[in-house]
Amino acid sequence: MAARKNTGRESARPTKDVNWVLVDNMLAAGCIGTEIAAELGMHPDTFYRKVEEEKGVGFTVYHSQMTSKGEGLLKVAQYAKAIGRTKGGDTQLLMFLGKVRLKQREHEENVTSPLDANLNFADAYIKSENERAQMAQELQALREELNALKPKTDPVIQRSDEEIQHMGGSSQIG
Repeated sequence: MAARKNTGRESARPTKDVNWVLVDNMLAAGCIGTEIAAELGMHPDTFYRKVEEEKGVGFTVYHSQMTSKGEGLLKVAQYAKAIGRTKGGDTQLLMFLGKVRLKQREHEENVTSPLDANLNFADAYIKSENERAQMAQELQALREELNALKPKTDPVIQRSDEEIQHMGGSSQIG
């Protein structure tokens, strides 16, 4: 039976020993505190308190230290595999853990998806610019046609146009 901790309470539970090698390995593997506490058969709060008492830091700091150690071990394993120091291990699993734990990614080319909102906007802009250019051409053609018709208009209408311009207005169309 484990030794009892004297807390001043008569019904104090016996203290549970913590297997720190197991804890460190589980943290390095990426386990969270509640998973480790369950493995040790204790309440998470009890586990967190034991980390503070025995390691002298809060669980968050300790977790970060051990997780970083695990990530370093993954990098070492990847490197050893890459340069041929080891033939063992699972290459696919090393790649998977690299992507998940170490946020490693292959360089992606700048490829645009057909569903990309920017692409849709660019297409709409190009179409609107093409339509604008076409409308400008049609307007220019109409102006030229109108100017070609002006000399053929009735002199009375032309005189009226001149009078309007003389009064400060404009009768030009287009």
